[in-house]
Parts: sequence; C-alpha cells; structure tokens
Amino acid sequence: MKINMIVERKDNGYKAACAEHPISAEANSMADLINKTQKAAMQYFEGTDTAITIDNLDFNLDLKQFFQFYKLLNPKFVASELGINPTVFSRFIQGRDEPSPEETKLILEGLRKIGQELTDVSKLLKK
Repeated sequence: MKINMIVERKDNGYKAACAEHPISAEANSMADLINKTQKAAMQYFEGTDTAITIDNLDFNLDLKQFFQFYKLLNPKFVASELGINPTVFSRFIQGRDEPSPEETKLILEGLRKIGQELTDVSKLLKK
C-alpha cells in the first residue's frame, strides 16, 4: 500500500498532507518531515493490519508551489539542465499539466543534482 503525500514548502519549513487519509505533518527540515509523516501514518493505521514503513510513503513535491517559493531558480535553466522541453516544464510549474511519474522522478533527480552542485561549490568557497 502506498500513501501519497503532497509536500509543500512553507515560510517556516515544510508540510506533507495526504488526500486519501487524514494524515499530515509539518517540520523545519525535510528529514524531520519524513520522520513526522511516518509517525503520523503509523498512528493513523494503529490497530490495523497495515504496516507503515518509509517505503509505504510516496512523497510528491508540488512543483508550482516549489518554484513560486524558490524564485531564484530559473525555470528555463532548470528545464534545460533536466533535458525537458521548457514549454512542457513551464506547464508543470504553472499547474496546467501534471508530470508523469517518470517525469517527476527525472525532475527530482535533477533538482537533487543541482542542489549537490551548489553544496559542492559552497564547500569550495569556504576554503
């Protein structure tokens, strides 16, 4: 059983909410959000035969909201880095189209790569 959680970036951290079940959590960091979400899901399904592990939780990032919050990310640049047509990518971040699971995975992996590159650069700048 997969529990779909929509993740939003808030001014003070992150929020995950489930449309199918009354499960939600808020936290200051993504790692804490994952832990709190798992605990909330375990509490909701307590007393049932449903075992909750991190593998049961499917976190989905709201791309439109993400790019509204992180305005410093240029959508055309990100699309080009990800190898996605900028027009198609624009429709995703405007909320007019939903990316497929494969496209979502590509986007998240690309954002991770960009984040890692920024982290690596910041390490060089500290020296």
